[in-house]
Amino acid sequence: MGSSIGRLGDRIGPMTRLWLVLGTFIQALFTMVAAIAVWKSGQASIADERADPAWTNTLTFVCLAFMSASLGLQGIMGQRLNTQFAATSGFQCSLVLLRSSNASRW
Repeated sequence: MGSSIGRLGDRIGPMTRLWLVLGTFIQALFTMVAAIAVWKSGQASIADERADPAWTNTLTFVCLAFMSASLGLQGIMGQRLNTQFAATSGFQCSLVLLRSSNASRW
């Protein structure tokens, strides 16, 4: 989802101030929604015991989805700007490269 929104930057222009501000604002919103989702889930952040795993309800998975979208957007913005900040999103960078390549049409 995040890299798909990142493709919007190609239409606006990846080096424009509007896209940089808008993309950063969307990242902040995704992170805020993720934080609210995990807060409202009522689950602990770590497991108490091996048999009692953490993050097992729907809201915690919503949190993971929004955090992943935020990192995907960061990855595509970092790739378009050609900065070292794309490296902070790790695995997401490989997905961004797959998403932005001409060979794959999702």
